[in-house]
Amino acid sequence: MNKLKYLMTTVLALTVEGTVSCSARGKVYLVAVGIADYPGDKNNLRFTVNDAKDVAWLFGKSKDTETVLLTDKDATAENIRQKASELYRRADSEDRVIFFFSGHGYRGGFNAYDGKLGYDDVKHAMALGKAKCRMLLADACYAGKIRTAKRNGNMSGDNDDKHLYFLSCRSSEKSMEAAGAGRGFFTMVLVKGLRGGADSDGNRIITAQELFTFVSSNVAKLTKDKQHPVMWGKFDKDMPVISWTGKH
Repeated sequence: MNKLKYLMTTVLALTVEGTVSCSARGKVYLVAVGIADYPGDKNNLRFTVNDAKDVAWLFGKSKDTETVLLTDKDATAENIRQKASELYRRADSEDRVIFFFSGHGYRGGFNAYDGKLGYDDVKHAMALGKAKCRMLLADACYAGKIRTAKRNGNMSGDNDDKHLYFLSCRSSEKSMEAAGAGRGFFTMVLVKGLRGGADSDGNRIITAQELFTFVSSNVAKLTKDKQHPVMWGKFDKDMPVISWTGKH
């Protein structure tokens, strides 16, 4: 499992009316963004490019994944919007679109290399094409602010929003980096969970509930209860997120 011997299939489920399950036969269209070297010297981060590369590498283990990786000076707001729009427009109804961001965040969006990238910019790009399954992963300060309606608990449906969100922290929290691991705490645990660490029942299928439980508990523990990942959107808590059930 640690050497990725099994074929990865990503399946997301979102709800418009009832629960819509996405076919495992579809492709994955991933945009992974990591920005560590911001203009000037005051706002630089250390491990965010590593985060993006790890996520791109993991999803890229499937032959049915197309990935755009944007880091540092290539990750301008306009370039992110353009590349994401071009890629996501190609998605068919059975495909999945995924956006990953690691870098600075603000209450309203993400900090691209050259300026602000609003949450709505990302959501608009993800809504292009025919894909019903859309997943947004973010390792950035205040990322929980993306939430459009407040509900009790972290795992819940969120009005009629057609995205699944898994975010590194609450809207009032900062996203922390793990110096010893050279990664953000959230991304480090997320990748570990997706590779099998979250597979609590040993069936090689990792569900949304399993992933949330594994990541949220471990990040809270590692950060001494200073960072709490959140997940929501309209989805079945038992939906498979990754299945390691075939050989390359």
